[in-house]
Amino acid sequence: MLTAEKVSKLYNVGDATVPVLKNINFSLNQGDFVFLTGPSGAGKTTLIKLLILQEYPTKGKIVFENVPIENLPKKLIPMYRRTVGVVFQDYKLLEHKTVFENIAFVLEILDKKQKEVADTVYKLLELVNLDNKASLFPKQLSGGEKRRVVIARAIANAPKLLIADEPTGDLDDDNTYRIIEILRRINQAGTSIIMTTHNMELLERYPDHKRWRIVAGELNTGASQTGHTRFISKLQNLLSEDVFKKISLLSPDSEADILSLTPSFLRDSLKMNDNEIHELIGKMKLLQSEA
Repeated sequence: MLTAEKVSKLYNVGDATVPVLKNINFSLNQGDFVFLTGPSGAGKTTLIKLLILQEYPTKGKIVFENVPIENLPKKLIPMYRRTVGVVFQDYKLLEHKTVFENIAFVLEILDKKQKEVADTVYKLLELVNLDNKASLFPKQLSGGEKRRVVIARAIANAPKLLIADEPTGDLDDDNTYRIIEILRRINQAGTSIIMTTHNMELLERYPDHKRWRIVAGELNTGASQTGHTRFISKLQNLLSEDVFKKISLLSPDSEADILSLTPSFLRDSLKMNDNEIHELIGKMKLLQSEA
């Protein structure tokens, strides 16, 4: 359903190149429920931005149902986003609209008929246990109730993938588990879910869900890192200190992975000069021939 292949994201800050995501690989199947964990600043939010095309990878590709999303023409991006629901940390509710209107707004944009809009909204409100709050405004709701409105809005168009960014971060235990059970019902109906969280107790309470962890821009999905670690160590022994420092920002897997990078990418994104590029390519070709 959704895969990432050797995805890296770098930002240029002044003269420095800062890696936020390094050579990320994952595969998400239809119906999966994943807890995505990691310390603040590890790269979780950046990954979400890549998945909803607010940002684009510096290297690698993200494939959704056999389509590399970073290659989508601009006119098709809204269509893609309709298949991905997002529960944002900061709610993003329209304060001048009622609970009903906040959810209906998503369907009205898609030119759904009035009866279909009403039927769908009330079904969603029943799902999140807010059918008695339809006429209230966001300021009249508790934090947990607002979060449930956001979830209902995010699934109004029946997305195939739901991304929930810290949906329980500001909630007490009762509301946290209420939200999780709602998400589990949505997941059991067929929607795949990626949920970021800092709450380690959730991982213990729901051991049946997958666990991904980002630390310093590197994603661990449980796969072995032995081969990758060995290759990085080999690079460090083979390359000059300056070249190794720059190429290691991408956390490459193999010499072929490095040789796939164009000189313009090495020059513009990794700030390599011509001598460094020549050294890197020469050493990688030598290493590849010895394999």
